[in-house]
Amino acid sequence: MKLLKFKLIGCILASFAVLMSCSEPHPGFTEIKENAFFKWHTLGEGPQLKDLAYAEWEVSLGLLRDAYPSYQSGFGVEMKDQDFWVKDSVLLHSILDLSLEDSVSFLVPFSFLREGVFDEFSNDGVGVNDTVMMRLDLKVRNTMDSLAYADYQYALRLEREAKESFELQHWMEGKGDIEAFDLYQGVYWRFLDSIPDGENVQYGEEIAVKLKGTFLDGKVFDVAKDSSEYIYFPLGKSGQVVRAIELILPKMSVGERTELVCPPFLAFGNQGSTSGIVPPKTPLIFEVELMPLPPVVD
Repeated sequence: MKLLKFKLIGCILASFAVLMSCSEPHPGFTEIKENAFFKWHTLGEGPQLKDLAYAEWEVSLGLLRDAYPSYQSGFGVEMKDQDFWVKDSVLLHSILDLSLEDSVSFLVPFSFLREGVFDEFSNDGVGVNDTVMMRLDLKVRNTMDSLAYADYQYALRLEREAKESFELQHWMEGKGDIEAFDLYQGVYWRFLDSIPDGENVQYGEEIAVKLKGTFLDGKVFDVAKDSSEYIYFPLGKSGQVVRAIELILPKMSVGERTELVCPPFLAFGNQGSTSGIVPPKTPLIFEVELMPLPPVVD
């Protein structure tokens, strides 16, 4: 899906480039911010760099005014320990959004790079404040080392998820009502209000969701009090709600209400919520209601 999306975007950008070639400062490149540009060479389908614990890549860097790159490197790092060679936030985010096997070139000011990282340029009379554009070719690549590390991390994740699932099952059994719930991909769920003949919402359909979140002790940490706090999004668009809710929404129709009990790995995981309200590794209960969409105002 990512590859198809970027191919479509690439086609659109290519068509736009033909129309604008007379005014583009760097034909074939797309501007990401003032004086910064990029161009795709190869699109990979692996995980994004920001989601990896370990990655390897090759870098070649040279002055735009020179015909060929003057610096090349290949190395691997644990991402949590990596102090990237760039200091510009937009360029950094662009790199972190790359996927394994991507290959892309950037044209950026030398000031975007950290001082002393590429000392090869010191003899070229290039200063950190120069506006001379640089060419950066970066390819994130998969190797046996990175695959082995990924397998190790995957095994640890499976072990953690199994432990969290067992602990949640033990808690549900202690409550005595586990038989009232269905288990689906790690989520215990049941209908609170059901519409037997209702049609399940379809992927891509715009939906309105009303949520109430509680800890296992019943303490409420999040609740929608009015329609302005409902969540509106197309079903299937990731990142709008936690994974547990994403799994159950396709089983619901408008007007139905469900209760979900989910382990941490299907909620806010090892990090906890960005607000800090939900601590790391916390199982949660959600009350989810599919609301009718508000009428369209002309």
